[in-house]
Amino acid sequence: MRSRNRAIRLSVIAGPLLGLFLALAAAAPAHAFCIENASDTRLFFAVWVKGKRADGSVLSQWLGRGERKCQAPHAKTAVLEVFAFAGQDSLEGCDDEIAGDATLRLTAFEEFDNCIWKKPR
Repeated sequence: MRSRNRAIRLSVIAGPLLGLFLALAAAAPAHAFCIENASDTRLFFAVWVKGKRADGSVLSQWLGRGERKCQAPHAKTAVLEVFAFAGQDSLEGCDDEIAGDATLRLTAFEEFDNCIWKKPR
């Protein structure tokens, strides 16, 4: 009986702590850029530091509807090129630029540079 009470007390404490941990893990790190997919389509996003594509991407990842990815850039003052594609091997997509510590939200996706992006004010 004593171990059961201990397990109940741990679950009462662990539940809120786990929620707090998950919320903190989802928060953007300081001076991070964030990409949000607010479109109705699962898309492949690729991000490069402007003028340094040969160095490799800063981020390349699939994001589903409503998903957000934050990551610290190489430099706080970096300008980032953000691309969205229907597929990982697609040649056509759309792009925009953001500061290295900003958030960019894709609200509508159409191939051939017909996307609607929203930047924070």
